[in-house]
Amino acid sequence: MGNSLGLPYFLDSWSQRNGLQVIYNNELNDRHTLKMGGSVLNGNNNYYIYASMPGYGVIQSYNYHANVDTLQRDFYVEDSFKMAKLWNLTAGLRNEGITYKRQGNQYVSGAGYTGSPVGDVSESRTTPRLGMSFAPNARTAWKLSWGKYTKFVPAQSVQKLYLAPDDPGTEAA
Repeated sequence: MGNSLGLPYFLDSWSQRNGLQVIYNNELNDRHTLKMGGSVLNGNNNYYIYASMPGYGVIQSYNYHANVDTLQRDFYVEDSFKMAKLWNLTAGLRNEGITYKRQGNQYVSGAGYTGSPVGDVSESRTTPRLGMSFAPNARTAWKLSWGKYTKFVPAQSVQKLYLAPDDPGTEAA
């Protein structure tokens, strides 16, 4: 393959995901509604790139692949409280986590990927949610909400295995 500059490139990326989600709602009384739930998502992620492109007067090669599977999980709990006939308050917490299942060994200069196993990497966060709504009639509702959200690093950025790590034309690991 080539591009408009006549330089070769190859890109292949795919993911397969399987998961399970569970949600539970319970109206505790006519003023309180409790919601909770969670999910688990297992991902098989593959990313391969071979590219040569001009950079500062030289051709730079980016030849690597990333095969980092992921296990994502989350759990949330939320309480909705009817403060008055027209006002509703909602508060909750959400915990999200991810495990990057890295494969292979650490890079050793001159010997390639022959070092010790890289091992998995995990991270998680618990974040708050808060909301308020005002419904003056059955057709109108004004809502205000605030929350902190989590976005994890894409799997292909966690570990890159370069095809020719000791080649001076290949980006360093």
